[in-house]
Amino acid sequence: MARTASSHGLGRIPSIPGDHSHQLQTSRPHRHSYIAILRRITVAAAIGSYKWAIRIMEHHIEELAELSRVKENEAKRTSLLREAELEARTTALVQDLAKHNGKRQYTSVSKTIQTLSYPLCVPEMRTL
Repeated sequence: MARTASSHGLGRIPSIPGDHSHQLQTSRPHRHSYIAILRRITVAAAIGSYKWAIRIMEHHIEELAELSRVKENEAKRTSLLREAELEARTTALVQDLAKHNGKRQYTSVSKTIQTLSYPLCVPEMRTL
């Protein structure tokens, strides 16, 4: 039996560009996740159906562009939050050192850097 794109979980793709009659007619079009769209494209390409992969990309091109912009904005926001957190921790450490006026001895500069960066290296601590 020949395997079709729909038998591989790719769903129905309009055979005519602009034919969206299979979609539910709601006030807001159905949105797919970025990963779900990329997974469909990857599966189509993996089974050698490049025509279907291209159709999927064409069908979701605007949605992919919008989701890509959202991901980029989230990455910028996360980067700024991490930078602010590191700056706050550095300030707190400097104030702590000044307060103790040398009573607490750090063995090296690398220990201070490890103290500052440790939570950013542990995945559980990076969540916002």
